[in-house]
Amino acid sequence: MRTKEDYIMLLEETVKFYSEDTTRRSMDSTGDCKYFGPDGKKCAVGRWIDPNKYNSDFEGHTIKSSVMDALVEEKRGYSFLFWNRLQILHDAEENWDENGLTEVGKENLKKIYLQIDQII
Repeated sequence: MRTKEDYIMLLEETVKFYSEDTTRRSMDSTGDCKYFGPDGKKCAVGRWIDPNKYNSDFEGHTIKSSVMDALVEEKRGYSFLFWNRLQILHDAEENWDENGLTEVGKENLKKIYLQIDQII
């Protein structure tokens, strides 16, 4: 079972990873997020999918049980709702600009923190 601290650490690590270089976000030419995108980029969830379990059918869908089953062992045990919130934070264009999280993104991150006890 994951602790609240585990959830917060993964959330903070994810925001830091994409804020340090927003071009790491996995988006295709139409602006759609990809679990496994061009040039080896991966979305916030895709970073933790075992490449041997990846299926192109994952693309174009929000997280579902088959995606959660494909996560690497060390990232299992987080709630579906948490992965969903993490995915939305990553995917929503209004959350990011070239400098990292926008003001809207910071507000959305704050909402996740405020809801963390319900999310876990």
